[in-house]
Amino acid sequence: MKERYAVIQLLARPGIRVKVTIGTTEEIIKDLLDNRADVAIAYNANRTDEIEIVAECSDPLCAYVHESHPLAGKGEAYLSQLTDYPSALHSKSSGIRAAMTRFQNDEGITPRIQFETSSLQLLKSYVEKNIGITFLPASAGTFLFAEEIKRIFLIDAAFDNAKNQLMLHRARAHSGITMQLIGIAREKMITLRTNEAASKSRRTHS
Repeated sequence: MKERYAVIQLLARPGIRVKVTIGTTEEIIKDLLDNRADVAIAYNANRTDEIEIVAECSDPLCAYVHESHPLAGKGEAYLSQLTDYPSALHSKSSGIRAAMTRFQNDEGITPRIQFETSSLQLLKSYVEKNIGITFLPASAGTFLFAEEIKRIFLIDAAFDNAKNQLMLHRARAHSGITMQLIGIAREKMITLRTNEAASKSRRTHS
């Protein structure tokens, strides 16, 4: 609530305009480096010398299935336990897909992919119709799915330790307003990081 009030105060100032663009991790990073964005939040982005990570918080990658799916009773699983079932994956330019591709290359484990898309609504429909599995960060799944969709935490370290990252273009000068917005976003990410640490502790001890 405090962060929301601070943002409203900033936006109320004359001449302040905020535009929010949603895209894949690759698209978001390109906008940041091409100076089309002042600030970026991306999932599991590759680190480069040009980008400064201002803050980050854990956001584990999860599998999502319909409550009638054979895997619905699992609270957590290794990716290798899910590969017998069809899945829909996010597009190859996403941080989600990049993390899965790196894992596949390292471990030789490949999901049974039916199709790929950058549309969250298509992934949502795929699971809601009980066609198969999709994979999304825990935060996105909480926002996207209703209670009948069950979440399975992937306990492979590569996925359990995945992060959302707040980023700046290191070589670019930033206005005072931009830095204030970054400060608000950083505080929010610290709160989310604390909440996720508590959630992870509960999963570990349950």
